Amino acid sequence: MTSAQVYDPIDDWTPEGRRRLVEARGDEIRALLDLAFTDFVETHEVGLSSFGFRGDDPVSEAVEWSMKRFVDADIDPAYLHPGSRSLRLFTEARFWLHQKVGREGYGRLLAAPRSPEVPREEAHGGEGDGLDPGAVEEFGKTLAATLRTLGHRTCADLAGFWLEATRTLRRAWFGWRERG
Repeated sequence: MTSAQVYDPIDDWTPEGRRRLVEARGDEIRALLDLAFTDFVETHEVGLSSFGFRGDDPVSEAVEWSMKRFVDADIDPAYLHPGSRSLRLFTEARFWLHQKVGREGYGRLLAAPRSPEVPREEAHGGEGDGLDPGAVEEFGKTLAATLRTLGHRTCADLAGFWLEATRTLRRAWFGWRERG
């Protein structure tokens, strides 16, 4: 689709109106989203798994999540670009990924592949890693005490993804067994 492409406007932004739109034009919406997410994957260094779409087919998972989000979320068209108040919204992978992880999370995830990688041995430390056990324990207590604040100040999905991704590392550092 070209930037000159004209998309049908979305006239009814109520949850019921959005649900009816998905029922009536679901195949077209899926195709637009599929194209948008496929293009995103091909043009960015970061994959959709970074945004929490970790299934066998992350593009299809992102498409289905976006359609559900369109129906269920409180989307105020006043905050959308005038051109995006149409089916063009479904060509904007960036919009849907912002919905998933927030604006700041999106920026961090896109910047992450360009960050210098730390060798795995350095990242995980070891017995002789030079860390003070008291400092590690204090850090663990501080981390545990601030997770609720982190969840309130960021997209909850982002905090959850971070907790999931660091589970093994946190268990190793802080001696946590089943919790984490």
